Amino acid sequence: MSHDEFTQLDKKIDKIAAQGQQTARRLDELSAQTDRRFAELTGKVGDLTIKMEDLTGKVGSLTGKMEELSDHMLKLYQHTEGQFVSVRKEIGEVRSDVQGIYGVLDTVLKNQETEEQERLVMTHQLDRHDKWIHKIALGTSTELSYK
Repeated sequence: MSHDEFTQLDKKIDKIAAQGQQTARRLDELSAQTDRRFAELTGKVGDLTIKMEDLTGKVGSLTGKMEELSDHMLKLYQHTEGQFVSVRKEIGEVRSDVQGIYGVLDTVLKNQETEEQERLVMTHQLDRHDKWIHKIALGTSTELSYK
């Protein structure tokens, strides 16, 4: 190989070396950027982990409160059911009392009807007696006085 060929080969090698150095610098920059991004992501993952732990605690607290609320609701239901049983019993007693009152009212109404019929019969009888008395008074020429 000639001197010129060596020179050209040297230039090509220098050019490739310069490109290699430039590529190495670019790789170093990319590596540094990647490290920074991983560091940021690691921080964010840590924040998310803390938030998840906080949420887990809150969910646990809510679960406890829901169980407590469920217990209270069950007690309230049982108490209310007991009250309804008591009210139903009282309603049954009131119905029985009302039926008794209806029975008494029926008896009173029957007695009143009987008395009214008896009064009508007596009124009719008094009217007949009054007519007879007026006929007798007319027949005997007797004047009746209502004083």
